[in-house]
Amino acid sequence: MAEEAAVVEETTEATTEAETTEAAVETTETTEAVEAAAEEVETKETVNWRDGIQDAERRKVAERSNTLDDLVQSNMDLRKQVSTSVRVPGKDATDEETAAFNKAMGVPEKVEDYVFAMPEGVEATEADTAFQGHFAGVFHRIAMPATMAAELTAEFNTYTVEVQKATLAADKARFDAGVAENKQK
Repeated sequence: MAEEAAVVEETTEATTEAETTEAAVETTETTEAVEAAAEEVETKETVNWRDGIQDAERRKVAERSNTLDDLVQSNMDLRKQVSTSVRVPGKDATDEETAAFNKAMGVPEKVEDYVFAMPEGVEATEADTAFQGHFAGVFHRIAMPATMAAELTAEFNTYTVEVQKATLAADKARFDAGVAENKQK
């Protein structure tokens, strides 16, 4: 029995020694990996990715980004923004480019497509219709978006109604004053 206990004790000691050695090797390997990663980070931090940029203006732009990934992301964001933007046609723009711009801005294709709303309770007179036709042509010639033309004419109509009310009130006051004066005579 003593012999069996000695064998078990030797086996346990050998197993423990092997496990300890294996754990030590794993710890050493892990420590070496961590040290290598730390060294790589230090190397990356000391190397400035902008050093390869020779052009001063480009380098100045690169200084706005902390990392190369940031620079690429900002470039991608800008490209997306530009691809969905509406560009004003230049002097040499084709008719198609100008038409596409006008459409994107909400300019009607035809003069007749402008809509003029009258103030509530006010019917358009012949003079109103002539005014609207004239200004629809002006709005189209200057490529005014339909929403802007509608807002402008609505504001004009409201202003005109207020001026007409004020004029009528002033005329009535003068008329009433004239009637009162004539009664006194």
